[in-house]
Amino acid sequence: MRKQQIIAIVIVLLLAGGVAAGYQFYFRPAVEKFSTDQKYLADLNTKIAQLKNTFPSGKPESTVDAVRAKIQPWNETIAQRASQFTLRDFKKIDPLPKTSVLREYYDKTAAKVVTDLYTELATKGVYYRPTIDFYFGVPRSGTLTGRRVNEQQVTSWLETLKLGTSMTRLLIESDIMGIDNVVMWTPKVQPSGLTSYAVGISVWMSLDQFCRFVERMQNDETMTISIQGFRMTNTQLRAYQDPPLKIDLVFTIDEYKYEATPKVAAAPDAKAAPAPAAAPGNQTAMEQLKNLRSNTAGPS
Repeated sequence: MRKQQIIAIVIVLLLAGGVAAGYQFYFRPAVEKFSTDQKYLADLNTKIAQLKNTFPSGKPESTVDAVRAKIQPWNETIAQRASQFTLRDFKKIDPLPKTSVLREYYDKTAAKVVTDLYTELATKGVYYRPTIDFYFGVPRSGTLTGRRVNEQQVTSWLETLKLGTSMTRLLIESDIMGIDNVVMWTPKVQPSGLTSYAVGISVWMSLDQFCRFVERMQNDETMTISIQGFRMTNTQLRAYQDPPLKIDLVFTIDEYKYEATPKVAAAPDAKAAPAPAAAPGNQTAMEQLKNLRSNTAGPS
């Protein structure tokens, strides 16, 4: 009798162990997978509802075209106004050559730029104070001996030099009498995206020349020049004619680099890319999930 009880107990324990093992290794993963599938189903239904609200016509490209049609006038307006916030070619330089000796290229180019400016000043007969730094703070030609320079430094120096000489030529073209100083400060980037270049000049010109100079700056449709302040000094109060005035002037030039948004190509015609055949009626998310499983199932 005791032997039979022991056998019965063993059988019961084996059955209980089998049930526990079946739950642990089969039913529990199946339940967890079912719970995951239910969550996936809810997410699919939510996304489908969002897509229906976003694209009520059922054609996303039509909605995109409608939004683009509203945005395009704004882009055109920004592009048009951005053309008034430029530096023209005041900072444009030639591309750097592919050479390992950038120092020699900088020395040669910088010397040529400054020499051309001196030649133009002499040709136009414009007086300039000998102490003016026509290198505008960048290294002078021949002062980089023994130093290693990189492309970023050379580009920045040449752009600053080109900007300074262009500002000086802007004064030369205004028929001024003389230049005492030209100073440029570090550009300031504003939160609006504008980059402001502040320039200070000390020049000699008559009142009529000064008025024409200011009018020319304000009427320039390619540049936005704002006068921050000026001081006018007359050193010849007893002169019978229009005397030369010493004018200290600070102005800024605003630059805005507008990057046009690339246009998206039109969607292909429906005939060129037919949609896969759908089941009759509206296919629910659960049916999509079942089809997905049946398509991905394979022999183990």
